[in-house]
Amino acid sequence: MVNFTFPSETQVRRIFQNILSHKFMTQDFDDEIKQISESLALATIGLYNSIADNFLPTPTKSHYIFNMRDISKVIQGVYIFDKFYCDSKLTIFRLWVHESLRVFHDRLISTTDRSKLKKLISDQLEQALQSSMKECTDPDENETIFVDFFDESQNRQIYIEVVQKQREELKKIIEDKLVEFNEKFKSAAMNITLFEEAISYVCKINRIIKFSRGHGMLVGEGGAGRHSLTKLATFIAKYSLCQVTISKNFKLKEFR
Repeated sequence: MVNFTFPSETQVRRIFQNILSHKFMTQDFDDEIKQISESLALATIGLYNSIADNFLPTPTKSHYIFNMRDISKVIQGVYIFDKFYCDSKLTIFRLWVHESLRVFHDRLISTTDRSKLKKLISDQLEQALQSSMKECTDPDENETIFVDFFDESQNRQIYIEVVQKQREELKKIIEDKLVEFNEKFKSAAMNITLFEEAISYVCKINRIIKFSRGHGMLVGEGGAGRHSLTKLATFIAKYSLCQVTISKNFKLKEFR
C-alpha cells in the first residue's frame, strides 16, 4: 500500500506562491502585480479548503472530490497569461475568478451549489484580494471568457479575455471556424446554431483540451450538441479527433 500525506497548508502556499512569483518576476510584470503572488496563493488555497468543506461527495454527487490538482489547475491558468495583455492587478483577479469557475464551478450539478460556490469565491476576493465579484465579472456577475484563439495576428496563441463588447467578434471567429470545418470535412459537416451559451461551451471545451492533462466529462441529454461542440472546439485547437466505441463483442474500435 502506498500512501502520500497531504502537505501542510504552509508548504502548499509556499509552493504555489513561488510558482507565481517566478512568473511575475521573470516576465517583468508591473510592481503591483509582482506583490500579489502570496495573496493569490492564499486565495486559491482558502477557496479550495472552503470547497472541500462545503461540497462533500454523496451518491448523487460522487464526483465532488477535490484535491491539490485542482489548486494547481487554477494556478496553471494564471501562469500562462501574457504580461503584454495585463494592464493592472484587476486583470489578474478577473483571470483568477475565471480559472476558479472553470475548475470548480463547471463540475457542480445544481444551481444551488453553483450559487454557493460563487459566494465562496466572492468571500476570497474580499478577504484575500480586496476586490469583488462585480469588479471581476460584470455588474450582473456574468462569467468572463478567456480564450487563446481570439487574437492570432502574431502567429501565436495568446490567452486573453474577450470582453463584453468583443463577444460579437468572438462569435464571428467561431462561425468562420465552423465554415472552415464544414469545407474541410464535407461528409461530416455540422449545422450548428451558435447562440451565446453554445459559444461559451466551445470556449470551455477548448480550454480543457489545450491545458496539459486536460480532460472532461460532458453530461447532458441526447441532441444537446456535446458531440458537435467538442468537434468544433477540437478543430479550433488544431487537434486531431478520434472517437472510441465498443462493438457488440466488446472490442474497442477507434474512428478518426
